[in-house]
Amino acid sequence: RNYLIKEEESIGKGANAVISFVHNYFRFYGLGETKLVIHADNCAGQNKNNAMIMYLAWRIACGLHTQITYSFMVAGHTKFSPDGFFGLLKLKLRKSEVDNLDDLIEVVETSTTGGKVDIKEAIDSDSQIINIMKKDVKIEGFPWKIVSTGLSPERKWYLYEQVRQNIGNPQK
Repeated sequence: RNYLIKEEESIGKGANAVISFVHNYFRFYGLGETKLVIHADNCAGQNKNNAMIMYLAWRIACGLHTQITYSFMVAGHTKFSPDGFFGLLKLKLRKSEVDNLDDLIEVVETSTTGGKVDIKEAIDSDSQIINIMKKDVKIEGFPWKIVSTGLSPERKWYLYEQVRQNIGNPQK
């Protein structure tokens, strides 16, 4: 699942953002699994911190999972499967004109076949592609909202002066 957020709506790249994305993912795309294994890189600001550990402990305390294993990659060896998907996204992005968030969403959504996996019942059986995404998701409520501070006047001026000239169609 991909999460794209406008810069002015961002709450930053820290633990709060990661926890929000993880919680959203399990709420709307989880399969009811009780045991969970998470592999993360060693980024202290996003993954390897007390807030994330407390969130995972909360999931166990609430009965959302019975067991969570939280593993970190060996320092210097942090290349794993998500990197391949970022590679596919970069290839698609280089060949695309992206002038706004809608253009970026289209690039991300068409860079891979999201939610579809190739499965086999046994090693010698035929494979089939299934969609693992949940359907008919109902939003019932969320934890308290962290409000974005928006763009500072300095950032707005920088974007206007330095970035705007590189946009193929600034009217989008």
